[in-house]
Amino acid sequence: MCFKYLQLILLICFHGVIHAQRGDQSCAAADLDGGFFVPQQARYPSGTVLPYACDEGRKPAEDTWWATITCTNGKWSSTPMCIDQKACFPPTIPNGKYTESSDGWYEERHILRIRCDPGYEQLNQIATASCLNGTWSSLPICEKSITSCSGPPQIPHAVVIQEYQEVFASVVLYQCDNGYFMEDGQNRKSISCTAGTWTEAPTCSKPDYMLPFSVQDRACVIPPGSYPQAAIQFWETFVIKAGPPIVQNCGRFDWIRTFTCTNSRSYVSQCKYNLRASQRPLHTPTHVQSQMLSVLFSLLLLVLLHISEGRVLFPWRYQPTLQMCSVRTNTMQ
Repeated sequence: MCFKYLQLILLICFHGVIHAQRGDQSCAAADLDGGFFVPQQARYPSGTVLPYACDEGRKPAEDTWWATITCTNGKWSSTPMCIDQKACFPPTIPNGKYTESSDGWYEERHILRIRCDPGYEQLNQIATASCLNGTWSSLPICEKSITSCSGPPQIPHAVVIQEYQEVFASVVLYQCDNGYFMEDGQNRKSISCTAGTWTEAPTCSKPDYMLPFSVQDRACVIPPGSYPQAAIQFWETFVIKAGPPIVQNCGRFDWIRTFTCTNSRSYVSQCKYNLRASQRPLHTPTHVQSQMLSVLFSLLLLVLLHISEGRVLFPWRYQPTLQMCSVRTNTMQ
């Protein structure tokens, strides 16, 4: 019997604690200097959205003529505040920055100095704005500078190590994908924006064939041997100095291949057409010589063709006359 009474007492006490906890979830009326709440009461239950406005000559500190606060689990969402009607709120300056106020607003006659982002400049060289009667006068405009660049050129198998932006004014860094390298054997290179134009962008390509090597005196030493995958054979030890790639002719006009040595790799590229050679003027000695060799080769093929068919190549050539032989009888006897 006593146990049942004890259970009843605990149930009543526990219900009272829950009720008390639920009652503590309400919010007490907030303080507001120079304004008023609607409705006004001592406490507000959780979930209440309470609007307020300010007296004449003042305004809420939220850039509206009225504002609200919300009671959530015994706390108001923000501190209500009424400020001077002539104060100014932070302006929005695209592509520009300024010193932000810790209060969230600026008093009248405050002068704001605007700094444009890199790649932008002030229109008409206007860099300041003044707070007058609650509004900003002559807000600066940050426009794209004529010396800045748009996005850097896209390179296959590479990314830019920087967040994308609409305007660039300095240097960007490219990095090749894994297994791809630039002309100098590295996988990173930067280009710069100069007078509105990007400098020449690198290219990322995959080495055609990795060569076995040993490092000696900052150079790659390639042992003699045949490397069918690279279509090349070394009859003797081949040394590639570390640094810029070595360019060699492939045995065909305007075709080259490169040998590269870095700290961690040595490779040779396949024969590729030399675009720079193709851009030489037509009157250069190299072009003239190639044309002459082409003509001589054609003539040689023509001569061989006629000889194989038994044709007379030169009808005006010298033909010896036949001498008549006479046989004397006494001589025969």
